[in-house]
Amino acid sequence: MSNKEKGLRVFVSGKDELVIKIGIDTLAHAFERSEDNNPFNEQLNEFRQAFKVTDPSKFANDVCTALCDEGEDGSTPLTRLLDTCCNDAVSQGSEGCEELESADA
Repeated sequence: MSNKEKGLRVFVSGKDELVIKIGIDTLAHAFERSEDNNPFNEQLNEFRQAFKVTDPSKFANDVCTALCDEGEDGSTPLTRLLDTCCNDAVSQGSEGCEELESADA
């Protein structure tokens, strides 16, 4: 299987980096089959694909740009995703951090 076809992978490389990878063909395939890209057409009484990815490399570059697109507060979809996942890890009892006592106590 080529890198372009590999599925979504998330792992810690050594002890230095959180790595998120997805093959560009897999990304294109996932988008093409996503619910948002396959709305229900009431006239035809079926789901219809709205967009087809014709150049997975260009599409992946555009997705990369969208992931890093800064909002007014300086956050990006990617930083918001990471913030949510960090908070979820803590809520689920991550053993990699500990709660500090409140400065008010």
